[in-house]
Amino acid sequence: MKKQLLFILLFLPAFLTAKEIRYFVQPGEILDLSENAIERHGIKVSEIDSVSMSGSFTFSIKVRSHARELGEKALITNKKNNIPNEAGIWIGTQDNGSWIVHFCDGKNTPWEYRPTALRQPINDDKWHTLTVTHDAGKQEMRMYYDQLNVAIYCTNGNVNLATNNTLRIGSVDDGQWNAFNGYIKEFTFISHVELPKISVTDTQRLSQLKVMAFNIFHGGHELGQEVGVNRVVEVIKAENPDVLLMTATPIPRTLALILYGDLDISVIDELPPGRKAIETLAIKKNARGKLYKNNIRKEIEKGHQVYVVCPLVDESEVLDVS
Repeated sequence: MKKQLLFILLFLPAFLTAKEIRYFVQPGEILDLSENAIERHGIKVSEIDSVSMSGSFTFSIKVRSHARELGEKALITNKKNNIPNEAGIWIGTQDNGSWIVHFCDGKNTPWEYRPTALRQPINDDKWHTLTVTHDAGKQEMRMYYDQLNVAIYCTNGNVNLATNNTLRIGSVDDGQWNAFNGYIKEFTFISHVELPKISVTDTQRLSQLKVMAFNIFHGGHELGQEVGVNRVVEVIKAENPDVLLMTATPIPRTLALILYGDLDISVIDELPPGRKAIETLAIKKNARGKLYKNNIRKEIEKGHQVYVVCPLVDESEVLDVS
């Protein structure tokens, strides 16, 4: 009996080690790192050690800036350098005025989330809430921009993001050269996953038609044949969107599960009646002018329609498309 009691006393503190660290949460408390500040030094968060970052956690921070060029600066990091394959997590800024998240355990392939400033600006002189949740058990990282879920990544083995480095806010080091040019408040660290709550203001900002469009990078093969797909389906059902816009590897079975769920699937195994033959031509770059004049223009003059399909491989900072 004594041995059993001793066992409980020794292991009870393990259930009480959950941490919740908050900085700059009182009215008027702001970390000023803007160009107007006399000294621009980030701060160290000594309460968060390597054990805190070895499992699930949630980071949240509010930022504001009007800097035209933000540079590649750290907002929250336990890395020593802005290097994707270095162990740890980096939540920072981009040159284009948006934010970035990259993480790695130092062993597996690093992952990086890099949105465009057109979609998710943080240098428009408005307060923006950036939240990142890491579910070590599910191997899942979620990114939130102003309480809206904008990306879900499978971490693919990057579970332990702890390092021996001190967690920092606003800069990667003690100097002013690498400090974020802006203001920070309401920093929060929680040693478990806590999803952001949408406030009344955020709800009013949303249109009545709920459109769901964000990146889903999930590895079904690494976690099991159906696991990755099922998690995507869970996310979609939880959001309950009216319109769903997404891209994924065009595997018919995967797309069927995602788009239709448990609905019946119609299989079209023959061409529609009266369909004309399709003629495919390869045109050299220097012959495009003739193509427009001799082919496209003539078809338009006949009252026909012409569709131009352009594949977009990388995100564009000019076009609001993905």
